[in-house]
Amino acid sequence: MIKIWKIIVLCFFELAVKSAYSNGAIFEKDSILIHNCNVTLPIWWNNVTISLPDSINSIDDLRDYCFNIKDSSSKVKLWYLGIEKMDLFPSYIGDAWLDIGRFDEAINLYQKILPCVANEKGRKSEWECFLYYKIGKCYEGKKDSNAAIEWYRKAIDQKFSIESGKTKVNYELALCAYRCLMNIRCDK
Repeated sequence: MIKIWKIIVLCFFELAVKSAYSNGAIFEKDSILIHNCNVTLPIWWNNVTISLPDSINSIDDLRDYCFNIKDSSSKVKLWYLGIEKMDLFPSYIGDAWLDIGRFDEAINLYQKILPCVANEKGRKSEWECFLYYKIGKCYEGKKDSNAAIEWYRKAIDQKFSIESGKTKVNYELALCAYRCLMNIRCDK
């Protein structure tokens, strides 16, 4: 009797999945490959009809174009499409989520792409510092100081030579945010 019920439940589940796919639903497992990293698509992906103009060829073009987009889902989808087109590291997509105040989505994306930094030859620790800082910033946005402190601490614990100005800025921002949350003076 139990086997029959298992078969019925499995059949029902299979029908539900087929029905959802035929209706164009996107499941959590659906993703696109960006810069050798699988990036999960939001569930609403097929419901947002916007396309990236061919004239977008740089991160600055994308940022400028998205600035005036009011619908947050459209804005985020454009970031996915732009980053995919330019084959940039997908952290910018997390930044798009962060910019619109969708902290959980940003945290989820940053954490899912963390394993991809292993592919960034010679810059693994720099990218980890950056992503840890961004996750800390999300938690600070969520008013979770303890989690923010934990992630900022991870960011400043990364060992790398600060060669690029952008890396130095991210490190210093993480250090300052950590100090401020710990009630330590941020100035030097």
